[in-house]
Amino acid sequence: MTDPRDFLDEHLYNDLRFMLCAATDWYIQHTIGPESEKRFDGGEGYYMQVYAMTTTFTHARALFEFLTGYTDKENDRHLGMDLFEVERIYSRLYTEGWREPLNRYLMHLNDRYAGQLLSTYDDPEAVVHLKYLPVDFAREVVALWREFIHRLDERDRSLAALAQAKLDEAIRESERVATNWFNKKYGIAPINW
Repeated sequence: MTDPRDFLDEHLYNDLRFMLCAATDWYIQHTIGPESEKRFDGGEGYYMQVYAMTTTFTHARALFEFLTGYTDKENDRHLGMDLFEVERIYSRLYTEGWREPLNRYLMHLNDRYAGQLLSTYDDPEAVVHLKYLPVDFAREVVALWREFIHRLDERDRSLAALAQAKLDEAIRESERVATNWFNKKYGIAPINW
């Protein structure tokens, strides 16, 4: 049986920090230089940006599925919020708009030209191409994670404290991505999660 504390301390934390660090790296790659738009056409830095984007999407999807769902007992594909004996969290952005495209374009090979315009985190009425949403996905996961902390606090304060500590640590790690020896020369401030 999976121990909730160990799962939070290791697995959930790894997905959270890898997602935030990759989203930060994507943001830096997207922002630097006057040619940032050309990166998606194979320009300099293109592959770094794609790696950061797909890494963000992969870890965001795993966390979305965990935070908004229950354990998949039928197919044994993933754990859910019931591991912590708290109710799953509803995300309108993920459930109604992002889930299917993330599954389609991340997990399966198929027609990738239809349905790639999605709502943004800050303005659900605005739509942009999926490839511009790594930071939006990460922001929504962080918002869900904060609700996760709140729900844990009602049940087990020590688990809530651990979840908060892991969020704080993941944010610090993402800040180090923006300020490391290579990226600091661009002067891009860390993302305010």
